[in-house]
Amino acid sequence: MASWVQIANLALRRLGADRIASLTEDSENARAVNDVHETVRDAVLRLHPWNCALTRAALAADAAPPAWGYASSFTLPADPYCLRVWRLADSATDYRVEGRKLLTDAAAPLNLLYIARVTDPELFDAGLTVAMAAALAAEIAFRLTNSRTAEEAMHKWFEQTLARARSADAQEGTPEPVEADEFERSRL
Repeated sequence: MASWVQIANLALRRLGADRIASLTEDSENARAVNDVHETVRDAVLRLHPWNCALTRAALAADAAPPAWGYASSFTLPADPYCLRVWRLADSATDYRVEGRKLLTDAAAPLNLLYIARVTDPELFDAGLTVAMAAALAAEIAFRLTNSRTAEEAMHKWFEQTLARARSADAQEGTPEPVEADEFERSRL
């Protein structure tokens, strides 16, 4: 299983840069990685409903409803931290996320499937690990190489690894049924 240092070293190797022993060592490479790895992690996790990051919760309604527009307000989970609402158990429920609140007319408990912040890279599969390294390399490329060409190459590597990782991740489990929307049902 991977660690953040291993992910960082995969990114650094791709850039032709020296390896690091820890994220906190006194080197430009470690500082570059340490400055952005948490932001990059959250951004990559938000891009896909990774199996390792999907979490279910049953939310209680907040005491005070929204000022207008919806009947109920629900505070998004903090442990594990909700990076993105993936879907509600009742897919027909209308909702909107505003800040750390989910607004809806649905009653509590609200069953939610969400993408959680995963801080332990040992939970990542190999594809997500490589995608994280590619995203990290793209983010630090210009800082370490001073080359837009290298930066563009790392972005391309990220797009390729992300596509492969998402495809492999999505193939685990029974596909969710596709439901016809109101427009499609009206055409039948």
